[in-house]
Amino acid sequence: VLAIISITFTLPSLVNKSSSDPPTDKDILKAIEKVDEASKLYVEDNADGAKKLYSEAIKLNPKNADAYYYRGLSYYDLGNPNLAIDDYDKAIQLNPKFEVAYYHRGIAYSEGLKKYKRAIINYDEAIQLSKKFWQAYNKRGCANYKLGQYERAIQDFDKAIELYPNYVKAYNNRESYPL
Repeated sequence: VLAIISITFTLPSLVNKSSSDPPTDKDILKAIEKVDEASKLYVEDNADGAKKLYSEAIKLNPKNADAYYYRGLSYYDLGNPNLAIDDYDKAIQLNPKFEVAYYHRGIAYSEGLKKYKRAIINYDEAIQLSKKFWQAYNKRGCANYKLGQYERAIQDFDKAIELYPNYVKAYNNRESYPL
């Protein structure tokens, strides 16, 4: 008696996984590990190394808003505000309540591209999502000042100080912008 045993296997090169397929649980966990590794590099001032690992995390799990956000920070630190904005856009698309992504997109518009009106829109959104976001009030104040909106700038600096009385930057900004 001859028994025929059928063995079925797949090689990774033969699997046609579409980029639109949802990530597996294993991919999600690997992506989280990559984000953690990248964050360590970022804290060590290695934005380029961090950016590469964030990109690997995104490849593993394209629905990871944190990976896009943090890669955006890396792009900005590397002098690429437009690429940073693209990543903040994606992070916000995946998580519309991601207030720090709005905040950092505002910074990229304001400090990176000198587009103060666009920056203010983003700071407004961050503040709308988090009413006590004192850093956003301060940055919005700076953008308002650049647009010649001095009274609004002072109001924003005052609000930042009200929310966080030890925030020296807001005091410095308020005092250094004469009316």
